[in-house]
Amino acid sequence: MLKSRFHFFSFITIFLLTICLFGLYIFCESIYQGKPITFGAWFFFLLTIYILLWIGYGELRTKAISTTFIDNTVYIRRFYGLGPSTYLDIADFDGYSTSILLSRGGRYEYLYLKRGEKKVIKLSEFYHRNYSDLKEYITKRIAYLGDEEFSFRTELKEIFI
Repeated sequence: MLKSRFHFFSFITIFLLTICLFGLYIFCESIYQGKPITFGAWFFFLLTIYILLWIGYGELRTKAISTTFIDNTVYIRRFYGLGPSTYLDIADFDGYSTSILLSRGGRYEYLYLKRGEKKVIKLSEFYHRNYSDLKEYITKRIAYLGDEEFSFRTELKEIFI
């Protein structure tokens, strides 16, 4: 059995969500009190909604996932392991590919378990503390499909698919 573990710094997404929700509360309180809303406040409101969708629905649902590998089955729980549990057979995957994200904070590798062209499971060095163990386990059981170029555009598109 191999279970994924989260990095402490991966929980920064929860911190960002909290800040956004607090900002939305202030915005809604201003509307409720009848205060005039400036262009800057509307801009902040729209930016906050975008960040909530991106982090809350995209990052937490697709990347902050808890995975447990038992024999030839993988159990998945989204939203830092708080979501409902689903399971898949390792034989259901066509293969895996990897991608590199370069950022100011460093270099992070992503591993995508795929069925057809669809990325069913996304594992990353940023979220998973034992990423190298997970990758080693997967490489012994699933075919390698090659590297992919990381694209924010594709990542944003996949949030809603």
